[in-house]
Amino acid sequence: MVPQTGEVRAELLASVSADHGGSLRIQCGLFVPPPRGSGPPRGSFARRLVRVSLSVWGLDDLTEDSAAVVSELVANAVRHARRGSIRVTVERLGEDRVRLGVVDFSHERPVRGTAGTEDESGRGLALVEGPAADWGTEPLPWGKRVWAELKGRSGT
Repeated sequence: MVPQTGEVRAELLASVSADHGGSLRIQCGLFVPPPRGSGPPRGSFARRLVRVSLSVWGLDDLTEDSAAVVSELVANAVRHARRGSIRVTVERLGEDRVRLGVVDFSHERPVRGTAGTEDESGRGLALVEGPAADWGTEPLPWGKRVWAELKGRSGT
């Protein structure tokens, strides 16, 4: 399925795999090019992917926090990587655990800012750290993946 809105085209990817211990990993991904003209921003596609994935997996209690986290990850990638396209992933790591990721083409690792009360930026990673059980950066040959793991109520 390829969602299309105006001139924005996003490619939806999905995979199922098993790790060495036999645990099933389900991943949904969205390759989102930059919007053209007045198309919807990339964050809206990312939030929709998160909401649909979590709903299908019965993890509705993670929806609001996950949507906020993926919004911040996308905003940071767009703002700091300054490249055309990003890839958004949602992985179900376990019964009540998901990993959200944003892949971009920058090799620069994110740095947690210290924002003053009047500053309009510098809070992104703090907003990710709040609901996330863990977060980090995975270097890739072409850039990096910034990810955050969230746990459901039974996983806290």
